Amino acid sequence: MRVRGTQPNVTPIEVGKTTVFIRTNITRVETEEFSGWEYDEEQVPVTDFIARLQNEKDVLQEEVYVLQEVTFDAVTESESTKAELLVLQELVFDLIVSQEGTV
Repeated sequence: MRVRGTQPNVTPIEVGKTTVFIRTNITRVETEEFSGWEYDEEQVPVTDFIARLQNEKDVLQEEVYVLQEVTFDAVTESESTKAELLVLQELVFDLIVSQEGTV
């Protein structure tokens, strides 16, 4: 629902006793006919809003868990790569040393 309001400030979320007002696309409007704010507003019962927040929290926790796994895998892979590079470096060094006597 598109709303126009003349209050001095528009908050994105306003919690009432039984209803939560969620406002998005808040823009200041200054015309000859109107001076104030224009925004989209959704009215949600407090219980539904709490359920939404819980759901968002659960989703964010899952995303954090996945990021932790990816980070752990990247660090583990990096350590593994370092070990492989050290082995390769030793092999190259040994090869160089062995070739010095043949030149």
